[in-house]
Amino acid sequence: MARRGSACRHRHPARLPRLSQGRREAGLTASYLVVGAGLAGAVHARELAEAGHRVQVIDRRPHLAGNAHDEVDANGLRVHRYGPHLFHTRNFTDAAPLTRFTRWELLPDHLVEETGHRTVTSEEPCDYRDNHLERYYPVKTADGRFQRRYEAYRHRAGQQAPRMSFIGRCGTYQYLDMDQVINQSIRHVQAFLERGAPPR
Repeated sequence: MARRGSACRHRHPARLPRLSQGRREAGLTASYLVVGAGLAGAVHARELAEAGHRVQVIDRRPHLAGNAHDEVDANGLRVHRYGPHLFHTRNFTDAAPLTRFTRWELLPDHLVEETGHRTVTSEEPCDYRDNHLERYYPVKTADGRFQRRYEAYRHRAGQQAPRMSFIGRCGTYQYLDMDQVINQSIRHVQAFLERGAPPR
């Protein structure tokens, strides 16, 4: 689907089943609580659910996919609420986790113009200067002022819930490609289930 040096753009997401009104009113209980409905959280929840466990997902935002979320406006145009997002990969071996619920359009990188000793290529607009992404990734700051807060939170959470796992982009503090987040999440759930998940 995606070749070296290529990018894919998400198109027309399939609708996932919603929780029925009756089950919501009944106060659905869950064997597992997944905090965050971004790529990592959504993959963890889906893998656990398909392994037969009941899962509750919470997120402060009213949608799935985290910063990769997009929506269709009144004119039928797809809007990237949190900025443009393309899926870049050099090692995409398993399309199933992505193509199962969505369709993708291949957008190969292409040379636009060559001027002397400088090559210009087309690329999605992005600004990687420190602090410009702070509203989306508040931990990545030039002065590291949130690092101590995160470490204190992780320590306290680990004392109260020693089986809690910090996963995904926020948990590991690194910028990952979409396929890395998804594959990391699948491996994490599989290892967890192989260790012997507690009874439901």
